[in-house]
Amino acid sequence: MDKANGGSETLYDVLKVRNDCSDKDIRNAYVQLSKQYHPDAKGGSSKDNKDHTAHFLKISEAYQTLSKPKLRREYDEILKASQNTRIIEVGKSTKTVRPWEIKPDYDPNPGPYYGINGVRRTTNFKVAAAIIFLGIAGGIFGFFSVRHSFAINQERLDEISAKASAHHQRIRTEVNNSTREENIRRFVERVAADQSSR
Repeated sequence: MDKANGGSETLYDVLKVRNDCSDKDIRNAYVQLSKQYHPDAKGGSSKDNKDHTAHFLKISEAYQTLSKPKLRREYDEILKASQNTRIIEVGKSTKTVRPWEIKPDYDPNPGPYYGINGVRRTTNFKVAAAIIFLGIAGGIFGFFSVRHSFAINQERLDEISAKASAHHQRIRTEVNNSTREENIRRFVERVAADQSSR
């Protein structure tokens, strides 16, 4: 028979049946044990009668749980979970380990420090105020960074545009101050230079 939690008595042990027994086995065990431990059973001393009465109550409670399928299923789940409990030794003391329990991954009493030497704990209000301040400072810095970057790009574009305008003006001046034949000759030379550079 199964013992849960390191040898504690289960309802199956009370009825002296296996935990995989049928409903009929549970009923038969209850009837048999009830006849044996019923308070009205004859014989024995008054002390025996008290013991029998106490044991009869345990038998009745076990039967009330195990005879009902839903209650039995729930009890079996609790029994299975308790059987997974392990007692391990930690130094000179023992510790109960229950694998189904969810344990926090933080210390509920961390002390005056956050775990970083020299960084003392502070109130949530101060932490929130610091976060808000950093957020505002970051927003301002981002705004001016974008604005400065835009100004630099605009200066570069203006410089390129000025160079292009000056080059265009120089070419127009050359064209206006030259004859038609000279312009055609320069055009042919530029086309030939472009083709040779490819």
